[in-house]
Amino acid sequence: MSAEDHARKFSTIPPALERLPSSRPPSIGDGVLRQILWVKELELGLPVIDEQHQRLLGHINDLSAAVEAGSVADIARVALALIDYSRVHFTYEDEYLQRLGDPERDEHRAAHANFLRTAMDAYRAIHSGDLVVGVALFSFLQNWLLTHIRSDDRKYT
Repeated sequence: MSAEDHARKFSTIPPALERLPSSRPPSIGDGVLRQILWVKELELGLPVIDEQHQRLLGHINDLSAAVEAGSVADIARVALALIDYSRVHFTYEDEYLQRLGDPERDEHRAAHANFLRTAMDAYRAIHSGDLVVGVALFSFLQNWLLTHIRSDDRKYT
């Protein structure tokens, strides 16, 4: 899937967000962020990358718990940890694809860059006090990550 296809596929706000009242932060019960269990379907058979994906999902689960607890400081801290670890993982994946000589490496790298830009936008929104927008963007990224693992990352296994 090209970067443009990713952008089109993930350019809309999830319907659950339209139902949120702006007077309170979203919570897991709103269907915006949810805990994700690692399931066999997400395994690629590449131990290092599978472990990194599990850690990414762990960061998203930590973010979900922080949102549920309602502490803006914790949400911002966990969001930044997710961004930092995403950079580590994306760098590893990019180097792996380079070793494979993957012809779609540039598109894959562009998709990762779009993820990081959106994650930083979400972090900035949360940090500035706009929890609804920030958490909405992380909900979008949560869905993006699961789709990316199941489709784009599966191509190189």
